[in-house]
Amino acid sequence: MNQSLHSTYQFKIADTLSWGLVKRFHKQTKLSTPLQSDRVFLVLKSESIIGVARFIQHHQAWWLRGLYILPEYRQKHLATQLIEFALKSLGAPCYAFAQPNLEHFYQTLNFQPQNPTQLPNELAELYKRYQASKTHLKIWYRA
Repeated sequence: MNQSLHSTYQFKIADTLSWGLVKRFHKQTKLSTPLQSDRVFLVLKSESIIGVARFIQHHQAWWLRGLYILPEYRQKHLATQLIEFALKSLGAPCYAFAQPNLEHFYQTLNFQPQNPTQLPNELAELYKRYQASKTHLKIWYRA
């Protein structure tokens, strides 16, 4: 189990022992339930999940499928720390599709903007589907 401590927060990769808690957190926060094949990273406080980052592998890269921090824990740089922890653990490039208001967040994490033509085919298809309902999404990439 990979973990690190920062103040009173703990960052770790979800494992089979924590999967029930992960599913319950997603249900309570109305997030789509991750699949067993997804890589889910957690922020915990006193053994309770307060944030998650969900990644899906696509060939030689990862796609950040979801990121959520409980509202009362936002503005504490926990999302930044969680993504940094996850990217170190994953050890491969990462893509993200995000709303324009998150531009500063991704730039802070050294992601670079991308064009749809720069995406691997599988992710390009996903992006097209997302564009149908979320027309302003930007593509971000970090090597």
